[in-house]
Amino acid sequence: MIIDLAPLDALAALAERIGARCWIGPAPSGDALARARSVAAQLRYPSARQIGPGHDPVATLVSLNREEAARALAVAAGSLAYGDYRPDPAVHALATVALAPFGNDATFLSNGHWDERRGIEWTPLSDATFDAGVIGWDARRAFILWVEEED
Repeated sequence: MIIDLAPLDALAALAERIGARCWIGPAPSGDALARARSVAAQLRYPSARQIGPGHDPVATLVSLNREEAARALAVAAGSLAYGDYRPDPAVHALATVALAPFGNDATFLSNGHWDERRGIEWTPLSDATFDAGVIGWDARRAFILWVEEED
């Protein structure tokens, strides 16, 4: 089966604009955790340092709706190291467009909620001091867009 990834060009452009690591490809099979692990592994996440006895950072990813996922991507584009978790409106608009091709069956996961009203906390997937991003998929396509930052 050939998967048309052209509708996801906006996602790739967003990743390039914000300096994120990104993978876009066909949706993996399996349950939600298996899919999340498969997509994260495309960028070699989680790092070996983040996995320990009784700790699986992929299992701690939180489910987001489409709007929350767009916000998480916009927050990731900002300065995580300096605590600026307010999304840039222009990047938020780009993220909204980038996620639009995913069907109503889409799943979006992140390592935090990235909303000041809920409090900001996250579980890292990388060895970076700060990281944030979104893993998503629908029946046909999947992606991971992840930002790493050092202070």
